[in-house]
Amino acid sequence: MRSIIILLSVLSGICLSTVVAASTVVGGGTVWEATDGDINTFNFNSTHSFKIFDDDNSGLNPSLGYLLLQDFDKLTVENLDTNWRMTNLAGDSLILTDSGYFRIGIYDGAGWAGDTSYIPYGGNSGYQLEFLGGAATLMVVDVQPVPVPAALYLMFSGMLGIAGLVRRRTRK
Repeated sequence: MRSIIILLSVLSGICLSTVVAASTVVGGGTVWEATDGDINTFNFNSTHSFKIFDDDNSGLNPSLGYLLLQDFDKLTVENLDTNWRMTNLAGDSLILTDSGYFRIGIYDGAGWAGDTSYIPYGGNSGYQLEFLGGAATLMVVDVQPVPVPAALYLMFSGMLGIAGLVRRRTRK
């Protein structure tokens, strides 16, 4: 009985650390991926500056590399074996390491912030991204959000099953 309680404690700690890591990712905005070889962006708020960051850059730190988005930009996405290259219309590029996943950030005067929410439009490949609580928006076409891994859901369902077994054994 004691070993089951210790096992549950360890697994609970793992689950909680996974949830904390997932909420950290959300703090840097949604992780996106391109659905085809190009991405179109439409910035109707020219007072704000938007940049593309690698998905590993959850703090949206510009010193780790970025790609500036123009007001109406088209980004090409090219597979380089394990890495990906994004290039804007100005010819600037950013290498995305290990995947084609990326984040979009906005400068709010004090630092870079990720999107706070997004709304699908125009089918499954277009989104209106909201930043700074809706104070700024960016339209993005030919992208999709990267889903939370199924392993997270499986881990939580396994934890519930183990908790149910422990409860059943303690009642007998």
